[in-house]
Amino acid sequence: MEVDEFLYLHRDYQESESSWFYSSIGKFGNHNDLAALKKFKQDYLSKYPNSEHQEERLLQIDFRVEQLTFYYATGEIVGGTVEPQIKEDIQKLLRNIQAWTMEDYRFFCNVMDLVDIFDMPQYFKLLLNSIDQYKDFEDGKPIICTLLINGMTKLIFSNMLEEAVKILPVLNDFTKEINQMFYRNYYFFFKALVSLLKGNQDAIAKANRTIEIFRDLEYEFHAEIADRILKEILSEADIQN
Repeated sequence: MEVDEFLYLHRDYQESESSWFYSSIGKFGNHNDLAALKKFKQDYLSKYPNSEHQEERLLQIDFRVEQLTFYYATGEIVGGTVEPQIKEDIQKLLRNIQAWTMEDYRFFCNVMDLVDIFDMPQYFKLLLNSIDQYKDFEDGKPIICTLLINGMTKLIFSNMLEEAVKILPVLNDFTKEINQMFYRNYYFFFKALVSLLKGNQDAIAKANRTIEIFRDLEYEFHAEIADRILKEILSEADIQN
């Protein structure tokens, strides 16, 4: 019996604290459900009052609540609008990471908007040096793929195309199996964006195709996000879609 199955049985067929936390914060956050997110914080404190990960997980919830509060007021999500104390605590935790684990990857992924763009290349240099050791760890691939996707988005919109291009082959390597098809579609979306930013306007059709695939599979949130990213890039370049 594999260790993860043994632990699943030991928990009486319940998911782990980490799985429950990240699936919940992802679900409520992706649906912009501010009320559910606030309730989730109380549920987390009630369910895991003595968790060793409590500090960083509460910070992730607080950060997302701040983002969504600002979003409902302005229609935009901007990391810099969070309270200074939350930002300081998050950055302190990031600086104190010694060896990158799955928990650290998840934390970094959820708070990436608070990382100074000038620090991003250094963080990804550290990450790309350690991520390869997880290439055969199937349970970790969705976490790593999400991290790479968020990183690509931030670097592209920060006009750091050269740094974003370094991530693309890693995302390619982590999305080749059949059970990574969702993330594979994101790979082709970003591959088209990179091609577009390098002057190939034929890549617009390829990017739109990946958006339609998201819609066909009823991933409406991701279709909307990808469409918004593409339109923003086309607007900045003054190109008609």
